[in-house]
Amino acid sequence: MNDIQDQAEYYQNLHIIDDEVKAVVMMENLEDKKFWDTQLQKCSPGNYHFVGHDNESGDADTMPGGCTECIKYKAYLTDYFFLCIDTDMNQILGVSGMTAADHVFQTYTYSWENHCCECVSLQTVVSSVCPDVASKFDFSAFLQDYSDAVYEPLLVLIACVKAGRTDFTIRNFCSCVPKQCSIAEMNNNGQGLIQKIKSNFHNAIPTELKTTLDINSAKSACVALNIDASNAYLHTRGHDIFNLVRYIGWQLCKKEPVKFDKDILENNMTSTCWEMKLIEADLLRLPK
Repeated sequence: MNDIQDQAEYYQNLHIIDDEVKAVVMMENLEDKKFWDTQLQKCSPGNYHFVGHDNESGDADTMPGGCTECIKYKAYLTDYFFLCIDTDMNQILGVSGMTAADHVFQTYTYSWENHCCECVSLQTVVSSVCPDVASKFDFSAFLQDYSDAVYEPLLVLIACVKAGRTDFTIRNFCSCVPKQCSIAEMNNNGQGLIQKIKSNFHNAIPTELKTTLDINSAKSACVALNIDASNAYLHTRGHDIFNLVRYIGWQLCKKEPVKFDKDILENNMTSTCWEMKLIEADLLRLPK
């Protein structure tokens, strides 16, 4: 036996060794625990033992390191030892063997951070916790405009990855999304920021790519997964939109008695978008 098999057998049997543990959940990073425990408690309540991997060694243009480590355990997964990971671009790219039937539970968005930014539920939480902020900035409107702005670049990225091209990579895509913005760019629900993002993508994508790549194939892959301009923001790298929305929230809440990231953003994990409904349907397969 190897080290992974030895460790896997321990995780497989931990619910027998310790009857207070319902199951072992392996994730990419322990920072993912709050999101996955929230979902598990809704669908199959119990005390879970969470295991995380450091994903700092991952290549931004390929699979994150934490996910790579998790997949090493795939042959040993059971109802009592399973993976909870980010979908990344796996579904769009047609990666197989990553379903609930394989004991692999996924976000159905690029990562769990995208769920925190789901536009309808986020604006609802902001309106409830900070009505004054909600009256000044409509996160739902901003995120819909953002989604529209990133949709075509996402198609170009997918087409590049499928074709094995390096003209426009995930790293290039992410560099087009600012981590911060000016107060002026936040006016009118972030219209200045949206225009800046559009300009960044325009400058980053070589003109010839749109004519030499099979964009229609990329669009068909998205259509098959119900991904379009209205929800593309949920299927691009979650850290990018999470960090940007968090920064906007910080600026808006400077004079408010709340912490935007802790009190609003990180508590927005119970939306009713179709991606969340798929998570719930998967988790309901687990033993009660």
